[in-house]
Amino acid sequence: MRFKNGFPERHWVKRPNAANEAVDELVYGYAALHRLYMVYDKRTLWDQMERKLESAQGVEEKRNKVAPPRRKSFVSQW
Repeated sequence: MRFKNGFPERHWVKRPNAANEAVDELVYGYAALHRLYMVYDKRTLWDQMERKLESAQGVEEKRNKVAPPRRKSFVSQW
């Protein structure tokens, strides 16, 4: 263990044959959380994201409206 300014300093030392993906995913998730905190207010984060999702779903529903089926006549079948 090394000391810096009189305090113990921790270091991650990976074994040569050990996988590192779990640590990478933890760091990516932590970075994503801090990015959310920069964009949204921490106290109302989930409310803001819910409103944004609801508005996006409303736009998607309008976009996915299906036109009523057209009536077939003998002329359209030629």
